[in-house]
Amino acid sequence: DILSQTLKLLLHLEAASLESCHSSRVDKGTKLYHITNVFLYPEEVLSAIERTASALFRMLYDSESSNTNASTLVRDFITACYNHSRISKDKKPATPQSSDELSDDTYATSVFTQGQHSSHGPWRDELRALEDFVSDICESYLEHGGQYESFSMCLRLLLRHDFPPKVISDILTKLHPILNLLTIKEDRESMHSSLMQSVSGGLPSLDASRRDPSSVLDAFAAALKKRDRELSREDYIS
Repeated sequence: DILSQTLKLLLHLEAASLESCHSSRVDKGTKLYHITNVFLYPEEVLSAIERTASALFRMLYDSESSNTNASTLVRDFITACYNHSRISKDKKPATPQSSDELSDDTYATSVFTQGQHSSHGPWRDELRALEDFVSDICESYLEHGGQYESFSMCLRLLLRHDFPPKVISDILTKLHPILNLLTIKEDRESMHSSLMQSVSGGLPSLDASRRDPSSVLDAFAAALKKRDRELSREDYIS
């Protein structure tokens, strides 16, 4: 009940848009991270708060699309994830880098150096924290979250091309059996916006766009493979 009332209060504050209140001084990326984190609660809790959490997430997600730079939002989202992870987790020992992690190094150098972060800062730990968070989110979605459209919105946010290549590839791979559930009821304009944010696309030599990493393109290609059976939201039993 405390969580439910807190979410309702946050929804009220966002709707009021009061410049003097504390919520107006918190960046969109941080807000979206903590709302996404709500979907990690057990199903019995999530079923009671999902409607309010959904309204709050949609309000933030719709407003950020027109008012916030995408790279800034992603950078703030990742930083919030890292700061939150430090509360309950000790620093993990260093592990050898995989090819995907090397791709993320290139990503981090380009993204984190655009803001207050330095290429010599803690961005690698931040990316590890994000990968752990995304792994938990995918498990929760597979277990019971697929029945909620608002949970699907969270996953769609994490598939934006501004996020690290390994994160996008991991989501597409782990959710391959139920990727169809990421489709939600929305108008044509919103669908077009989602598709535009999924891959950077383009031809760098012609339009100066950023080429999508091969790991991401391979993951999208694998996602097109036919599945034995596509689950629907009705297959989840509340």
